[in-house]
Amino acid sequence: AVPDKQVRFLLERLVELSPLAIMITDAHGRVLGVNDAHYKLTGLSNYRIIHELEMNFLEFVQKFCPPMARLLERAYQGESVEMLGQFCRIEARSDAPALSEQIARGFWFDAWAYAIKDDKERVRYVVVYFNDITVRKELDMLLGSAQKMEMIGTLASGVAHDVNDVLAGVMGYASLMAGN
Repeated sequence: AVPDKQVRFLLERLVELSPLAIMITDAHGRVLGVNDAHYKLTGLSNYRIIHELEMNFLEFVQKFCPPMARLLERAYQGESVEMLGQFCRIEARSDAPALSEQIARGFWFDAWAYAIKDDKERVRYVVVYFNDITVRKELDMLLGSAQKMEMIGTLASGVAHDVNDVLAGVMGYASLMAGN
């Protein structure tokens, strides 16, 4: 059997190395920690979020991304929440912390929020996982545009053939008339 201390170390490393941005908050939304992937996404370090900003994630989301807040609030009530294909843009404002350029431009993400409850079923913590899907969404949009262009080309080709068929008949009839 693996000692508990080693399991704890492995789990900490798993969170640290995860490509998903991970945040843990207390039951009231106060941020207790984030991993490196979260820093890469937001530009906010663990130290800055906790010690300088003393960030309350639930209040932050309610203020800057209300549609997401309505879903996230369910996690603070004890539900597991899945937020797929969400878009969020938080422009630079005096009342907002300086965030990464990507967030200022806007980004697409999938997110999952899970309540961690105590033995009396009270929410003690909420863990939120974010997966940045901006590149995939942009590629999907480009592919959609390419498919639309292909459809327009196919339609134009069909119309051109139909017009050509009619013109061939008119030209043939005109040749017959000219020959008479």
